[in-house]
Amino acid sequence: MAAAEGELTEVAFWNQGSKLGPILEGMPAAKHRRTLDSFKDATPTLWHEAVIGSLNIVSSKLAGECAAMLMENGKLDLLRETLARLISQHQASSELLLWLAKERSDTFADILTPEVFRAMVSAIERDIFNEKKSNKLRDFILSDHDLLPELISSADIEVVKDLTRSLQLSPSFDDMDKRSLLARIVKVFPVVKELITGEATKQDHTYIVSWESLERRRNEYDDLCKKRIPANSKDIALARSYGDLRENHEYKAAKEMQKVLMRRKSELEIGLNRARGTDFAGARTDIVSIGTKVTVHDINNSKTVTFQIRGAWDSDPDNGIIAYLSPIGQALLNHPVGDEVEFELQGAKHKFRVDAIAPLPTAEAAAPAAS
Repeated sequence: MAAAEGELTEVAFWNQGSKLGPILEGMPAAKHRRTLDSFKDATPTLWHEAVIGSLNIVSSKLAGECAAMLMENGKLDLLRETLARLISQHQASSELLLWLAKERSDTFADILTPEVFRAMVSAIERDIFNEKKSNKLRDFILSDHDLLPELISSADIEVVKDLTRSLQLSPSFDDMDKRSLLARIVKVFPVVKELITGEATKQDHTYIVSWESLERRRNEYDDLCKKRIPANSKDIALARSYGDLRENHEYKAAKEMQKVLMRRKSELEIGLNRARGTDFAGARTDIVSIGTKVTVHDINNSKTVTFQIRGAWDSDPDNGIIAYLSPIGQALLNHPVGDEVEFELQGAKHKFRVDAIAPLPTAEAAAPAAS
């Protein structure tokens, strides 16, 4: 509609230096999109800069409107770059982060990492004297039980541990809320529990493994870090280039594979850090111990069976090789000849009598076993 005589046209209004963000905040939500469109039409070459500049100072709902307009007009890369920068520098507002947490679409999948949660904690701490702002984001974090697990699901274990420590020290949550959030982390990464409770013992931290199985795990870790993870990163980048991530099945598949690879990387790192290699020489034979050959009498069926008790990653049941951490291994350990032991395996109860204990012959102790 044409402006009446003496009235400012929309172009003149916006060109006189009116600030987009404050104007949007001062009007009803129903007029937000109309106002954004008006601004874009009046400033066709620079509109996106002002919209980007408003993202971090408006409400979460308005941030969503601004983001939608940017994406609809081919400015997705600019939006993603801005979000990544604000998050990495911990400058994102609590309202912007609240919108991103609610949105959580595949469009921003690679941005939704543990760093987002760190940025959230920083934003809440900045807003400590503005209860309305800090409570909205904090309440959403606590009420959405999937948010934190999704942010950390494909993270490196050391990153998760560092995040756990930061959460424990943060003044942003009371003790009860911290326990709730920490429990969500433990559900995804059970190994973090010992960091929270402080109940880990030296024994919990150490695996006794054969040199052969240790070498296999090291090789797997190297292959994962040098080949499989970099290849997956290239797959993600290629899939992202195909466009709309919401309907991009190649992207979703690559991101799911990333979670699998990163989870395995974390498992290997934990195991390798705890592993202690051995050749099983000098094993005690007065009792069943790691590195012994044990002959037992199965009392249930009157059969005689021989087991080799080997390292945590050695397992070849068809050839009588069992890991000392297996149910059978744990049941037999530390028992002398003549003892009877009971254990349950796959729902069935077993009872063995230890008949003989001997060291593994050198050739057998050095022989490779399946891990």
